[in-house]
Amino acid sequence: MSVHVPPRWWLFVGSVGFATVIYATVAGAQVYSSGGYYAKPYYGGYGGYGYGYGAGIGSTAAGSYLGGMAQAIRAAGEYNLNTSAADINEQQALKLDTENQVEWTKAYIEMQNMKHAYHKEQEAPPVPPETWARLAHAAATPRLTPSQLDPVTGTINWPTMLQGPDFKNDRALLDKLFSDRAKSRGAIGVAGFNQIREGTDRMLDALKAHIQQVPIREYNLARNFLTSLGYEANFPAG
Repeated sequence: MSVHVPPRWWLFVGSVGFATVIYATVAGAQVYSSGGYYAKPYYGGYGGYGYGYGAGIGSTAAGSYLGGMAQAIRAAGEYNLNTSAADINEQQALKLDTENQVEWTKAYIEMQNMKHAYHKEQEAPPVPPETWARLAHAAATPRLTPSQLDPVTGTINWPTMLQGPDFKNDRALLDKLFSDRAKSRGAIGVAGFNQIREGTDRMLDALKAHIQQVPIREYNLARNFLTSLGYEANFPAG
């Protein structure tokens, strides 16, 4: 595909036309006097009130063109400057927001650590297993000694407080049950086990009726004795 190049005489005509326009523009800005031509005075743009764009701008077509170009260039520069400043402000705002989030996260983690440390200080130290074993052994019901319950004959040595008439019937029942237990070496069966536990429970209920009438030491001694006597039904005789 070939490109059409205008003849040189067209270039000459165009140059002459452009020069004619410039000359007419400059001539239009002059007035004739007896002494020759002089430039028209400039009164400051619109109506002479000082709203022009500077000396010579707007007084001629060429000046108006140049002034318009200058304003456009200045507006583009201001736009670029404002856009750059807005970008900088946005970046600074994002940076501050990120820093604030980091500081908030640090403060939250520190508060959680302080809360965890406080609760840990308030927690009681764990009880070692040997302590639990010792407490369990101390809480276990003690067994009667041979002087309280003869392991061979099954004879019960009743405390003084339990020898009263209020305990006579259950005392006689338990004497017989433990005597049979000793003879059978602990083979009392479920029925014998239940009778021993029921007899000791009835004596404990009767003992509570005397709690206001006897010294507390004697009451505790009788109560512990009955508890241990009922506990003995869990073991073989001898």
